[in-house]
Amino acid sequence: MQALARIIRWWLGKLLPGVLVAGLLIGGGACWFYSRDQGDFDTNRRERLQALGVERDHLQQSLTEVRTKMDRISSETVAEQERIQQVDKVIGQLKDLESTWDKLVGNREQQRANAEQLAKMTALRQDAVERRATLLTDFKRATWERDGLEIARGNIESRLQALATEDSKVGHYLRLAWERLKVWVVVWLGLYYFAWPLYRFRRWLHADRD
Repeated sequence: MQALARIIRWWLGKLLPGVLVAGLLIGGGACWFYSRDQGDFDTNRRERLQALGVERDHLQQSLTEVRTKMDRISSETVAEQERIQQVDKVIGQLKDLESTWDKLVGNREQQRANAEQLAKMTALRQDAVERRATLLTDFKRATWERDGLEIARGNIESRLQALATEDSKVGHYLRLAWERLKVWVVVWLGLYYFAWPLYRFRRWLHADRD
């Protein structure tokens, strides 16, 4: 039990200083942000809520426009597919008329007209295929745009909800300090718990060799 107690005390002795300094860094940052903040806290919160609300409305409007665009593209894609099917049907009928017997004894003028119509239908089909491919690409891009807008709107909604339920100045400035300083806190903890012990170990190792 005494050995376990010594291990716990040693572990706490190593853990607490690093955590304490990190806490002081966040607390000091919160105090600094509070001293730099201008105006009344409630007024600033209302202004932030209003700004986030405007941004959310803009995102919603853009999202509605993208969804309308996707519906239009879907309708046009279906129309092009039906067009391709109709053209394929005509092409099939024209090819059925191109029998060897018809070429030998058929009406030359009619054969020429059929050939011209076949070429026209083939070109029309190619245009429809290319148009459909372009529409499919546009739909995929619109899907990516929609997904990005939905993610952005979700982030705004989360920020709005957090800000609307925020009723403590202390909590607000502590969260602000953490958001702004968390990188430095992580760097400090990494240096304290990993880099510094590794440096001391290497110095001890070299001293032991000497």
